[in-house]
Amino acid sequence: MKLKKYRKFNEQETNRINKLNNLSDQNIDLYGHAVKRTENSEELKKMFNSYSKEKLAEENIPIKSLAGRIMTKRAKGKAGFLNIQDQQGQIQIYVRKDAVSDKDFTIFSDSDLGDIIWVQGNIIKTNTGELSIRAIKFRHLVKCISPLPDKYHGLVDIEEKQRKRYLDLIVNPGVKELFVARSEIIQTARNYFIADGYLEVDTPILQPIAGGAAA
Repeated sequence: MKLKKYRKFNEQETNRINKLNNLSDQNIDLYGHAVKRTENSEELKKMFNSYSKEKLAEENIPIKSLAGRIMTKRAKGKAGFLNIQDQQGQIQIYVRKDAVSDKDFTIFSDSDLGDIIWVQGNIIKTNTGELSIRAIKFRHLVKCISPLPDKYHGLVDIEEKQRKRYLDLIVNPGVKELFVARSEIIQTARNYFIADGYLEVDTPILQPIAGGAAA
């Protein structure tokens, strides 16, 4: 992919583009995947956090389809961990070279923070007691070219937070919680008035210059 003609890329972005090109050379669809998730991080934690490591190993519970954005990654040699974030929360993924195909492990090795991936496997608990997914299949869905903000400080620049709301929602979970709460409050108020016989209408803006919180 010849992306450099659009703008100048820094060293990190150039490295990510090289990885993207490696995926392309393997005939891996770089963008445009569609997957149907059958599990999410929050449901898995509610269902299995109380299970012991031994019970999970004995029952060998399958995870058919889980997808999310890579938020952290720790890889060394033939194994590694990453945390993915879906719409509900985060969960840890454990990838071993001898548990996935060579192609899947290459995809894992070339993955970066911000990439969106799909995984299938079994649910386990690590030696530290963290609920995790041991991958048996690992797929690339979307490559992230621009690095995410520092994971410890998040996105702190006020102007950038306002101009890049999508980035603010990715790295600052509290912001997403506010959006969800606002939506639920509005929906509750709407349902209350509709149930009481009120009719919701849209009125025109009564001034020549658009303004106000919802303009």
